[in-house]
Amino acid sequence: FFVRPLETRLRPGKYPVSVRLAGRTPDGTAVAITNTFDVAIGPVFADRMPAVMWGSSGTDEVVRDFGFTHVLRYGGLSSPECTREQARQLTDMYDRALAAGMRTMHSQGVRYPDGDVEKFYRCKRDGTAPANAREQKQAEVSNPELVDYARRIVAAEMARVGDHPAFAGVLPCSELRDHTSPSFRTEHLRYKAETGREVPPEVTRKTFDLKSAEARFPDGVVPPDDPIYAYYSWFWGGDDGWPGYTGAIADEYRKVAGRFRDGSAQQTKRPFFSFFDPAVRCPSKWGSGGNVDVLSQWIYAYPEPLTVAGPVEELFAMAKGREVAGLPQDVMIMTQIICYRAQLAPKQVKVLPTPQWVLEKPDADFPTIPPDSLQAAIWAMISKPVQGIMFHGYACIVETGAQKGYTYTNSETPKMMKKMLTEVVAPLGPTLKRLPREESPVAVLESFTSCIFAGHGTWGWNAPDLTFLQRARLDPRVIYEETIMRDGFGNAKVLYAPQCDYLPAPVVEKIKEFQAKGGILIGDELLCKALKADILVPLNKVARPTLDSTEEVEKMAKVWVNTKAQDFTRAAKEKSIADTQALREALAGKYTPRADSSSPELFTFARNWDGVDYLFVLNDHRTFGDYVGQWGMTMEKGLPFEGSASLADPNGEIRAVYELSRGGKVAFSRTADGKRVEVPLKYETNDGRMLLFLKSEIKSLNVEAPDPAKIRRAEKVRVKLTVLDESGKPAHALLPVEIRLFDAEGKEIDGGGYACAENGVCELEFQTNLNDPAGNYKIFCRDRASGLVWEK
Repeated sequence: FFVRPLETRLRPGKYPVSVRLAGRTPDGTAVAITNTFDVAIGPVFADRMPAVMWGSSGTDEVVRDFGFTHVLRYGGLSSPECTREQARQLTDMYDRALAAGMRTMHSQGVRYPDGDVEKFYRCKRDGTAPANAREQKQAEVSNPELVDYARRIVAAEMARVGDHPAFAGVLPCSELRDHTSPSFRTEHLRYKAETGREVPPEVTRKTFDLKSAEARFPDGVVPPDDPIYAYYSWFWGGDDGWPGYTGAIADEYRKVAGRFRDGSAQQTKRPFFSFFDPAVRCPSKWGSGGNVDVLSQWIYAYPEPLTVAGPVEELFAMAKGREVAGLPQDVMIMTQIICYRAQLAPKQVKVLPTPQWVLEKPDADFPTIPPDSLQAAIWAMISKPVQGIMFHGYACIVETGAQKGYTYTNSETPKMMKKMLTEVVAPLGPTLKRLPREESPVAVLESFTSCIFAGHGTWGWNAPDLTFLQRARLDPRVIYEETIMRDGFGNAKVLYAPQCDYLPAPVVEKIKEFQAKGGILIGDELLCKALKADILVPLNKVARPTLDSTEEVEKMAKVWVNTKAQDFTRAAKEKSIADTQALREALAGKYTPRADSSSPELFTFARNWDGVDYLFVLNDHRTFGDYVGQWGMTMEKGLPFEGSASLADPNGEIRAVYELSRGGKVAFSRTADGKRVEVPLKYETNDGRMLLFLKSEIKSLNVEAPDPAKIRRAEKVRVKLTVLDESGKPAHALLPVEIRLFDAEGKEIDGGGYACAENGVCELEFQTNLNDPAGNYKIFCRDRASGLVWEK
């Protein structure tokens, strides 16, 4: 045999390859077989923040052109027997994605061995199925048979396609744990074996009975050895089986060769990652998702689009539980592109003039998200230190002809999606991925105990308590009871304990210690009776979304009628603003946020890298539009707004402020005492600004690169960009930059694009191609902060 390596130093595209096999038959006759087929070479990128389309019926090219980098498709095997045809179908899917410059992920789900599947279902004490329809036929995934079967399926798949470079991630299972419930097939036996206790007879569902809790804990203090508390801690701490099952699947995928730094489970840049969502559709207790690489959650950007920032904080709190295990988890977040019709534009409620989309598609169940709501939601997502963003609802941004279900009803939303992904997320993404934050001194306690015994908790649907403090420009983080018991309060100066009727005794004592040391406790009317709040605020109730059912629509149609609904929605926002202002007044002289804004309409989220401050400022000034706003349930249209953002600078060190989403230096002033920097801001709609505060102004660029006239085809080219400050040293910051190499015809060479200059320096390597056109190459570099350009 003579084997010649396949030449890959070629421009992206399809190329014919001929393979000739020659030999002789047993009788000496010479034979030769030639086969010609195409191979595809896909593009290579400098760096990208994952932007995932969660499910798609379109081509990779259509998804890519929106600005998405990954697509989750429902592929994979259903049994450990991977046939040649199944492997070919998977490989073809990955090949198409690679050629298009996309990466593919798939959803695994629960698979059952052949035979009696009933033996794997969760059941009540009497052996019957749970009464709740959503909990019926849910797997008791702690069963070793199910775990072993899942591992064998993954192993078979990895043996065939696991090393494909386009296969970038997996979702082991989704939207299942939130429908779990105590099971008595085998689960109760494990509880007895592990704890020596029986499951208390009072346990009948996933949370406890409220009236029984009131009698059991009259002062709201729960002893940590209470048998019911102990059981629910065990159950929701992971022994319902789902975290272990999810982690087992993730472990199998981690065995893919070449995906790890040193053979351990710690990955480098996560070219392949497992993720779990909805990861906080459960009580506030560590363990959800097991040991997957990434926790994620989907959220709806209505009626308040900036509420998207709330569940992200819950994900960070959930991920805290993995720190001790030495396997820290990243966080991603998803915004739904769909809307529940009943919550925005109920079919039975008529409005005049009737929107065109209602006339054309009257049966649309899940219309398209309003464009400005999407814009605000994306800003809310990237303002947090997430490692990727996701979206779901392909048929709501691409016309598929659907008249029901997920329906395309707004032509402006796809334009907004492409604008945000290509003009904001893509250029800022490499920097955003590397940009951490300091823990906020303001913490919101999400109580597992109150969730179990009082029925509270967000269950990942919305987080009004967080939005309340975000509107107050306090940039809160979420803290769990477990965090308090393990780590204390960290740097917290303010603790908000919303709807915390019941708390474990150790947490109550630690909160009292926190107050004794000067910490400020904010509470509401439901605060545990054993505690006394320093500041009382109105109750922010959590209303879980209703389904788009006829009953709910009829109910809403009687209540929400046009102008009355608008009046209610407007009044609700006005009350929220007034309440947050009252809270700020109560905190005056006790706590002042380091980053702030001039108005409750301007939300602020701070990030920090090695002493360098970044500030996201989002405009929430909105009104009712003419798409779904006529129903009065959401203010969908962003409005112009002027205000300012400020940052504490007690030593007067800030010398320059840059706006990174648009680029360029911006004006700033100082307060009369010189201790704060103030930046004036002007918005045309409800978008955002990303501000960078530097102690030395950016002055110039330095580029180390070969002379473009001397670059030859098929050689490697290194380009090093250094952003210099006024002292001539590399600017101390993470900076979004561009480094690009073009051929003689102006076509961009792979390997460049948007990148991050860490500590002012970024270096990229390019591979020129054998079939590049003759002529000189061109190098282009830009610093987005200052707008400075270098080209040759």
